[in-house]
Amino acid sequence: MGMAAAVFLYLGSSAYYGSGTLDYLLVNLFLAFIPVPLAYGLLGSERRRGWGDLRTVLWGVAWLGFLPNSFYVVTDLTHVFEDPYQTWPLLAASLVILFAALSMAAGFWSLYTVHRAAGKRLRGSTAYLVVELVLLLSSLGVYLGKVQRWNTWDIVTRPVEIATASIRLLLTPTFGVALITTFFFVTLSGVYAVIWFLSSKKRY
Repeated sequence: MGMAAAVFLYLGSSAYYGSGTLDYLLVNLFLAFIPVPLAYGLLGSERRRGWGDLRTVLWGVAWLGFLPNSFYVVTDLTHVFEDPYQTWPLLAASLVILFAALSMAAGFWSLYTVHRAAGKRLRGSTAYLVVELVLLLSSLGVYLGKVQRWNTWDIVTRPVEIATASIRLLLTPTFGVALITTFFFVTLSGVYAVIWFLSSKKRY
């Protein structure tokens, strides 16, 4: 239902603003959903080979590398205030909010499935700590994408550079890095805490 609404709004917005103006949203939404099949690939590999197998680790790295894309889409709201949308910003804002909601739902769903699997091998508090670390790295990934202009493909084409930049930012963060990363980390952690609490109540 949400995807159908997104397609409807996208087609209407494209007709209003002009073809190609909002194509970046489709690209970002596609990237946002990639962690879902990667999470299932990771869990399938874990069931067959265990967490320590190299293939499972590679699935995990790929999943972690794409996961920030699911939370990045919310930053597209900044485009609503650009020139192409000033004639009717409400339409653009509605579209971006819907795309962001779908993207974050995909990210949280993939994180939830991995969390459930990890919880079968780790203590509950340890598994949740791993989730918090994943959300912290994802928040840093949002900063790297929005401000530093790194993208997911750089993990493959420039792995040493992006790893070095990430470690340097974590060890010696500037105010901007700390502010943006902390904001996203607190927000994502809060939303996921609600999701986990509600799902736990439903299970028990």
